[in-house]
Amino acid sequence: MASENLGIKRIMLAAKYSWQGFRVAYRK
Repeated sequence: MASENLGIKRIMLAAKYSWQGFRVAYRK
């Protein structure tokens, strides 16, 4: 379960960064 929770956190973090990158690219 610990590894599963870590995977979810990793996915959420990646989605957060990808969303920020998308916003930056869209604003350009």
